[in-house]
Amino acid sequence: MMKRNKETKIDLSRRNFIKKAAVGVGATALAGLSSKQVGSQERKEQGVKWEKEVDVVIVGYGLTGAVAAVTAHDAGAKVLILEKMPKGREGGASRIQGNNIYLAKNRDSKADTVAYFKGLCAAQLVGKPLHMSDISEDMVEIFAEELTENREVLEKMGFKLEFSSVEHPMLPGSSTQGMYNYTRAGLPSRGGLTYVFYEEVAARKEIEVLYNTPGKRLIAAPPLPGLLHREVRGVVAETKGSEINIKAKRAVILACGGYEFNRAMIENYARAPMTSITSPARTGDGILMAMDVGADLWHMNAILCPYRPGFLTDDLGPEWANTAWIVAPSGKGFIWVDKYGKRFMDESRPHLHGFSRDAVNYYDGVKIEYPRIPWWILFDDTVRKSGAMGGGGWVGEFSGYKWTKDNSAEINKGWILKGDSIETLAAAMKVDPVALAATVSQFNSHAASGDDRDFYRPPASMAPLKGPFYAIKVWPASVNTQGGPLHNEKCQVLDVWRKPISRLYVGGSLGSMFGWLYQGGGTASERLGTGRTSGKNAAAEKPWV
Repeated sequence: MMKRNKETKIDLSRRNFIKKAAVGVGATALAGLSSKQVGSQERKEQGVKWEKEVDVVIVGYGLTGAVAAVTAHDAGAKVLILEKMPKGREGGASRIQGNNIYLAKNRDSKADTVAYFKGLCAAQLVGKPLHMSDISEDMVEIFAEELTENREVLEKMGFKLEFSSVEHPMLPGSSTQGMYNYTRAGLPSRGGLTYVFYEEVAARKEIEVLYNTPGKRLIAAPPLPGLLHREVRGVVAETKGSEINIKAKRAVILACGGYEFNRAMIENYARAPMTSITSPARTGDGILMAMDVGADLWHMNAILCPYRPGFLTDDLGPEWANTAWIVAPSGKGFIWVDKYGKRFMDESRPHLHGFSRDAVNYYDGVKIEYPRIPWWILFDDTVRKSGAMGGGGWVGEFSGYKWTKDNSAEINKGWILKGDSIETLAAAMKVDPVALAATVSQFNSHAASGDDRDFYRPPASMAPLKGPFYAIKVWPASVNTQGGPLHNEKCQVLDVWRKPISRLYVGGSLGSMFGWLYQGGGTASERLGTGRTSGKNAAAEKPWV
């Protein structure tokens, strides 16, 4: 009997939600607590024993944290970076991002950038700006300026830029917007080159990094008279099993990414169960830390998922069990089917960020289930031989396992199921063989005629499926979540009254400006821009001691 893949189960129970919500900074995480409860983790500055003292503490060593650290250091601040992962696994999503970035064509494109960004926000809700209600005009203007500055900074650093594509050409201003690929001589041939560059710069400047040292909570002084929030004074971090108090004389910058691996937050803010291809360190720590001192949140429902299908297995060990491989079939002879063996969309549609979200995340309120989570990619031998079905992402980068080009090893492992006939494959998939056979027969008929009457898949992207047949089970796999602490154009974290929380800054995908609709390379650009802004403004704070 063919070996079956041991699936990683996603626990959606209420008990698990409560348990996970209580991890880290207490159970302040997710629901309307009283001000007394929210303040339960407060440590008054008076009487705190400080183990370390610097000007600026940065939580998270991805691209945002690296840029902020270099910027603050160059402004004269003594900087300390706290990194949750061990040395060699730092970098977060920046470590595995493609070498591309969203840029405007030139400095004269500012008006187009403003129009395009507003279009990204407004397009969610038929002309009503779903995500513009909490983004000021000043923020959009500064974002447009940052895009131009990013181009100039990258070119100055020796990066070569080449236009790739614009993701949403139907939006106003799109003619001067788009994603650019970048390369630079002297850097390794891999993804995340901007992070590699800034990491090398930080090392040359001898900026201190504490690895295996996650930030746990913020230390804040009591509220001043007439204010509802507190002034941040430092960070409680965990290292070698013990907590240490680190004084930040000027400011703290939260740059520790999203909540992709916080099950409680996924259950509350995401529309459907999902996994992620990114760093398992991204468990919403910065969200919890900011909420604990009174921060408001925004864009928590904005998630780049599913960008691509993700494959899960625990065969590589527990470290990789919840982190997804990117699955991307090559060729024409493949379809997507739900647990009932039925197609549900044009499978050839481009992998735009956030695309097919509703098609995959569809919830059947009559059957009380997600019929397409997980779903199956069914393909033939031509596709199997066209290239590795899986690869990339965090697990591809660090697990040490290399997916075989003809997928033969993965078939032997039971990750990919095989059947000489559709009926045999259906039995292995535990799908109705009659329904699956009818689906394949209908698709083959459409492919032969060049007319997909079900989902209008372009004729050039289709080919009839011929046995033997294969199937791989996949899950929605996010690139990153966008939500986090609300902030202003200075990257200051704001409370529920839109007032800055003193000495607390944020950047990157932790509280991104982007909503549901996203331009490829946008997070990379935002990481550079908010890294510079938060680093500059944090270093400019007057020491509180």
